[in-house]
Amino acid sequence: MVTYCGKSCESCTKREEYNCPGCFDICSVDGGCKIAECCRDKGHDCCQTCTQNEYCGLYQSRGSMVRERAERRKSAEEKAARLYEIWKVMKKHLLPLFCIAVAVRVTGAASDLLAMTQPVIGAVLRAVLLAAELIYAFLLYRMSPAENRYLKAAKFLCPAAILGFASGIMSLFAGNMETLRFFVSLPAAVLSLIAVYQEYGAHSEVLSDFDDELSEKWDRLRKWYIGLTVGSVLMPLAALFGALGVLIILAYFIAYISVSVLSLVFLWRTVTVFNDIEYE
Repeated sequence: MVTYCGKSCESCTKREEYNCPGCFDICSVDGGCKIAECCRDKGHDCCQTCTQNEYCGLYQSRGSMVRERAERRKSAEEKAARLYEIWKVMKKHLLPLFCIAVAVRVTGAASDLLAMTQPVIGAVLRAVLLAAELIYAFLLYRMSPAENRYLKAAKFLCPAAILGFASGIMSLFAGNMETLRFFVSLPAAVLSLIAVYQEYGAHSEVLSDFDDELSEKWDRLRKWYIGLTVGSVLMPLAALFGALGVLIILAYFIAYISVSVLSLVFLWRTVTVFNDIEYE
């Protein structure tokens, strides 16, 4: 059997090594090699009928085509296996992560509302919030085989949750410790910011081979979250602008709530993406 480049399959030393069935059989299946594509595009059965083969770089490199084709096939198989592993991890843990994310949002909002009027109930809710955030961090840790950024997010979220709980308790029962509370809440906010940055980046990364559009949305949401968090530092200055400052603060809180809601929407869509994929 003769190949496109004129080599004999029977005398090819690479055929058995790379388990090659012959380029006439596989070039139409996986794209084959560039030499085969060139021959078909120019209407030649093989390179020997082409008058340019003596000067053709592709023809001169014909000895390496079997190896390159085998390497491409191996790379594609490894990528497919990796995507399957990502799918298994994400499908298993995404729905519980979404449920805990909802619990964190609801518990956090309830504890903030009851903090001043019902301090005891507020403290209980703070404890529940801490437990929910630690469970959330644990789920991120379990998702780390899919993307290492999940592990980084979990590592930052755990101390952020503990410091946030301590700051909340201080606000309920130690109103005269504002200075100490500031030095507790500041690192909590920074650690939480880094955790969210890593988590959203991880969502974007794992989706890049499954849903490009949703991957890009996670990346944009991450940038919005960073911008709003940094902007919160400047919010006290808005009071200097009178009525305009009130509008700025209102716009900021609307944007912040929108980002929080979108994070849940995108997380649910991510759940749906991996649930809709079927592997045999």
